[in-house]
Amino acid sequence: MYGAPSPQPRFWKALVAAAILSVPLSLLVRVFVPMSDLIWLAVVALSSLVIASLVHARVTNDWRAQYHLNLGVFERRTNVAPGVRAGKKKWP
Repeated sequence: MYGAPSPQPRFWKALVAAAILSVPLSLLVRVFVPMSDLIWLAVVALSSLVIASLVHARVTNDWRAQYHLNLGVFERRTNVAPGVRAGKKKWP
């Protein structure tokens, strides 16, 4: 449908991806730097939220994707079927 709003990315998907990335890295840091469980949990939670917010903001405000989507809509709206001939318009 033309003019329908494009689907927006979900924040929880970015959060899951960030958690998958930040948990192993924080476990690796925890091996070399002794810290309590509470501090480690806070580091994992904050790093996951920061990474997820950065990824979500980047995906939401990606001007290249928006330009490509707008270009596709423009091409669909201005497309002419094959074999159509536009004759000269006669002026009165």
